[in-house]
Amino acid sequence: MVGIRTPLTAIIGSASAVLDEKVSANKETREQLAQDIVDSSLRLNQVVENLLDMSRLNSGALRLKKEWVDLEDVLSGLPGKLGRLVARHKLSVVNYLGSCYAQIDEKLFEHVLLNLLSNAVRYAPEGTEITLRLEMENRRILLRILDQGPGIPQDNLKNIFEAFYRVPGSATGGVGLGLAIVKALIEAHGGRVYAQNRKDRSGAEFVVELPYESPPADLEDGR
Repeated sequence: MVGIRTPLTAIIGSASAVLDEKVSANKETREQLAQDIVDSSLRLNQVVENLLDMSRLNSGALRLKKEWVDLEDVLSGLPGKLGRLVARHKLSVVNYLGSCYAQIDEKLFEHVLLNLLSNAVRYAPEGTEITLRLEMENRRILLRILDQGPGIPQDNLKNIFEAFYRVPGSATGGVGLGLAIVKALIEAHGGRVYAQNRKDRSGAEFVVELPYESPPADLEDGR
């Protein structure tokens, strides 16, 4: 499976180079090789997590543990949890709502965001901006992830959330499960997710919609 083989091959190659004194003679080279091992390990871990999640979804073993969560806290804590994922890009988090509660499974919702951001990182050139934007429209909470990559061919937009689907000609890693898991988890939350190309510039935009419900009074009072 390419999605597993690619990062595993990179880990083996970088680790072997570290052990080769001729290759890793200077500190800068060793540090870069070590970072390559970390980055590839993170990609491999995400592939494994996606495979496990898809297995649990298909078997009905995955259960949501929904509770009232402030999305402002989720977004503010996100950069620290992303680690090296967006290190080569500029992550911009824009929250137009301030404190905003939603009934979600926080761990699985963060997994949704991780998959969407990983997808943006995979296709957007290094150094470009990835924007995560929270807003409200017609009593629907909208979370938009915008990148500055090449966008998605129009003919492929309707298929990208299918399991194991990859855009033809794509040279990126992965097994094509991340977006399928995103769709399943968001629909389990009573929401929906869709993709479109940006209108203001080149790039893709993924939109997560969640139904807005008024939180209990004690949560409102505790703000």
